[in-house]
Amino acid sequence: MKVIALFVCVLLSCFVVADNSYPVDVKPTAKWVSGAVGNGTIYYQTEDYFEFGNIVNPITVEISYSSGWNFVAGVCLNSYAQRLPIPGTNLQSNCPAGAYAEVSNNTMTNGSEFPDSDDEPDDTTDDTTSAQIFIRPGTDAGFVVVLPDAEDAQNFTVKFTAQQCEDSNTFPVGSQNQCLEIEEFGLDDTKIIQVGAGFWQYYKISVDEYYPSSNNITIFHNGTTDSIKLFVQQGYIPTQEWAMNTDNTVDGDLTGATLATPGNYNSKETFYFGIYNGNDATKNVFVNVTTGACNSTETFGYACLHKMSNTTAAGGIRTIPATITSGNNSLTTNNGSSIAFDYSDEDLFSHDYAYFQLTDYPPYSFPYSVRVSVANNDVSDLSGAPAVFAKLGSYPSAQSNDYNISTYGDVTHQLNLPITSEIYGNNDVSSRWFVAVQLPSDFSIWVGTNCANNCSDGEHGDCFCSNGDYCANVISVNGSYAGFYELPQTLQDSAGACSCTKDKYSFSFDCTQKNNGNSAIYILLIAIGGLIVLGVAIGVPIYCYVANKKAKVIDDM
Repeated sequence: MKVIALFVCVLLSCFVVADNSYPVDVKPTAKWVSGAVGNGTIYYQTEDYFEFGNIVNPITVEISYSSGWNFVAGVCLNSYAQRLPIPGTNLQSNCPAGAYAEVSNNTMTNGSEFPDSDDEPDDTTDDTTSAQIFIRPGTDAGFVVVLPDAEDAQNFTVKFTAQQCEDSNTFPVGSQNQCLEIEEFGLDDTKIIQVGAGFWQYYKISVDEYYPSSNNITIFHNGTTDSIKLFVQQGYIPTQEWAMNTDNTVDGDLTGATLATPGNYNSKETFYFGIYNGNDATKNVFVNVTTGACNSTETFGYACLHKMSNTTAAGGIRTIPATITSGNNSLTTNNGSSIAFDYSDEDLFSHDYAYFQLTDYPPYSFPYSVRVSVANNDVSDLSGAPAVFAKLGSYPSAQSNDYNISTYGDVTHQLNLPITSEIYGNNDVSSRWFVAVQLPSDFSIWVGTNCANNCSDGEHGDCFCSNGDYCANVISVNGSYAGFYELPQTLQDSAGACSCTKDKYSFSFDCTQKNNGNSAIYILLIAIGGLIVLGVAIGVPIYCYVANKKAKVIDDM
């Protein structure tokens, strides 16, 4: 009987191991990425894309060189490189969050060390640095590589080390990354879940399509004051280091994390959230998922304040044609110049977005991309351009988007939205690009052209296009604007920000404002400083005179 019992236990343990398998190494079906980059060029992977399943994040990326020198390379692994390509300009800002890395390798591809030489450029490094990045599952992951400090092109190879679950229905969420299924958390559902000390509990939320009845989703949980933390991610499981920014409210021990305008009009969107227990004891956690509904099918957005019939960006959605034509800017005409909006009042616009919709795509060779640029009108605001989001087929937000540029301090944020023959030929809402600018903000937006107003027609600065040539020259070749509708091929591309002839204008996107936007304040501060200096200059001699007089009186006594 003991032998039988032992056999049963061993057999059951085998089933447990089989059911809870561990991740395996990812073996690329194609060769590693190799190419040439440097001298201002950008490398885009356009074939032999990588396929990732439910990956163990982060993964490790490394680079090696077979020629040139050991420079620091900027590397982005875009999980959707074919469907949602990104430009190589301002790569750290344009790369999906968590997927950018800076790497170097002092050992060449053939295994030898880079030699010491008097000819070695100044910006090289002796360091060998790999990096960890975060990606999502997909079938078209591809690298973008830049080498901004290299004056000459040189050959490189990029590799990665990663593990993933073999079963696409399981995720590496076990205590030791075992591959387990993740339970669906229903909309408008409530659970009491038990989370062990130092452990996670993961769930997923599926939104079939956007509709005003699910204008937003809020995840509530208690334990805020007891080291219980919530992390949410779009499209894959979050980690503490890699999670989206949610619109949070805290009421005592209860936290609510809101996801604005989730889903698309004709496709499903999945969010994953994890409850982490940072306590030293097991905790029972209350979790509730609530949908926020608009009373009318005409309304959407924050507090349902936007109406589809309203053609203003703050009250509804403003259309901007993607085709550049002559005439004044209007709902049906786009001359390529910037359009200014002042929605900077925090009391009116906090948590909200300004919404735009692209119409009238031009008939250029497919695929091409439409530039959409935003910039801060207040050059004294060191936060730079406002965050901008884009989504195909529905209203974007910080939580639900296809593109997200929300880095701090950039003069401009420029989206490059892809247009395929399928998108061009489809007239329904699923083929419309929607753009949202985070408010409050005083900003300008322009579509199609690279730099706003062509840098005052070159009076204060220059604008460079895809191939590094002056944008004005690109247009003058044949009078066509097609040169604007390409992914940048060089780092010289201005990416929406004019190259100002004078540094004191460099914070201004079109070189029309001096960096010192608060000149009156600075003049006042200088005046106050001058008065202080003058006071010291007068006061010190008087003090010395009085002190000397007192000393003389004492001496005379």
